Amino acid sequence: PQDRFAYQTYHETLKGKAIELCEAGHLQDARTVINRALKIIPDCPSCLQVSERIDQALRAGHPRGSTFPYRKKGKKK
Repeated sequence: PQDRFAYQTYHETLKGKAIELCEAGHLQDARTVINRALKIIPDCPSCLQVSERIDQALRAGHPRGSTFPYRKKGKKK
């Protein structure tokens, strides 16, 4: 796409997909997807953070990407 909005939307979608894949335990797939997002916007701070967390999970051998506290579990009282 040549439209800036389309690039931004695609970038955000890739970042969200990478987070979902990591939470599901698909760390290698998450690595591939976040790399695609970083090709679109190489200096995106949130993508760089996600990338670092994926790397940490891969190095630590986390089977389900347990270093990702993105989703809230239940309601806080």
